[in-house]
Amino acid sequence: MEGIQPASSRGPQLTFSSSEGAGSPPKKRLILSGSFKNEGKASNPIAGRVTAQPVGTGSLPNTGSINAQSASSGSFPLAQPLLSSLEEEAATPAKEAAASAERTEPTEKKAPQPITGSITTQPDKGLLRRVQKELDGLKRAIERRDQRMEKIEKQIIEVKQTLVDLLRTLVPVLIHQGEYLEAEDLLNRLIGLFRELGEESWFEGEAHYYLGETLLARNEYEEGQEHFIEAIKRYKQHGVTGMRLGKAQAGLGEALFRQGKYEEAKKVLIEAKTTFEEAHVKDPHFGDVCVYLGVTLSRQNEIEDARKMFEKAEELYREFGGKGNSLGNAQSNLAGILSKQGKDEEAVAAYQRAVETFEKASVESTNLAKALYRLGVVLLNLGRKAPAKEVLERALEIFNKAGEREYILLSEEHLKKARGS
Repeated sequence: MEGIQPASSRGPQLTFSSSEGAGSPPKKRLILSGSFKNEGKASNPIAGRVTAQPVGTGSLPNTGSINAQSASSGSFPLAQPLLSSLEEEAATPAKEAAASAERTEPTEKKAPQPITGSITTQPDKGLLRRVQKELDGLKRAIERRDQRMEKIEKQIIEVKQTLVDLLRTLVPVLIHQGEYLEAEDLLNRLIGLFRELGEESWFEGEAHYYLGETLLARNEYEEGQEHFIEAIKRYKQHGVTGMRLGKAQAGLGEALFRQGKYEEAKKVLIEAKTTFEEAHVKDPHFGDVCVYLGVTLSRQNEIEDARKMFEKAEELYREFGGKGNSLGNAQSNLAGILSKQGKDEEAVAAYQRAVETFEKASVESTNLAKALYRLGVVLLNLGRKAPAKEVLERALEIFNKAGEREYILLSEEHLKKARGS
């Protein structure tokens, strides 16, 4: 073992080495250098600055003995602090690796522990009373608001019902006066009111009926047909029969007839006739049913049944109104059927009644002119040229004013026969 060597000019140097057996790798020396002093006290440690510098190659062995002696005098405890320093330096990389591993390892999150036990609090009775008072006040305010709203809603419903009654009274007047556009507008409003009120009643059927009548008067037969169908549907849903149902059926029959749908019209008109008869209702609308049904039957060459319908219509119109064009048309149609049956005398009487009715209803209408023309033709067939000439000349005058070209030519042709030329 090597001991302490003389120090260089910079101060003492201490060399340590470990014992190795023969044939071991080259030794590695550690030279400790620095300045220090020893005051001859064996118990005092070295004082001063100490640096360590490895010398040679190889590695510093972990085992071995180290002896240190003072270059000047005595011995000092230097070996143990040096060994501790060396061990600490050797352990530093391992500690750093362990610290790095700790930083990189994910830390396991601990679930929050549930709170166990019971918590009791003393309620603020004053606060509770104030909150309850506020809630009671709010509840009373809501009740008052609901009561006001209910009252307002009832008033609105009453106003709408009053308006419905007013419109139901006004619409027939407008239709009778020929104010069809105004009537149509009010009827649409009336139907809208029924829907707003949510009333499933026959009143809505009545509105549809009048709207159908309005459209029929404006020659809008297809549109009128739809409203008559809706009216019939509403009436049947609410068990309405008699005159109201019969009138709606009569309107539908007329709308179909005007569109040339004679077979469909015949079926509906027969239903309407049955409705009026079962209700024992004698009304001008029943007369209309009889007229249109008579014309339909006449077109289908059911002459006798047609005659009965026209006779019934004349009876109804005379008894319950329908005077004017309605009665005159029934009489004129009856006269035409009687003429077809060869009953010219009865036909002349029927035409004369029709002329009288038209003259009372209006002055110089085309309906009057047609009745005069047909009367003149029947009189010619009976050989009564003088009265035939008189009525044909009158008919021609009206046709000329009206510009009825077809009837002008026919009247002139028969007038020549009546004049004997």
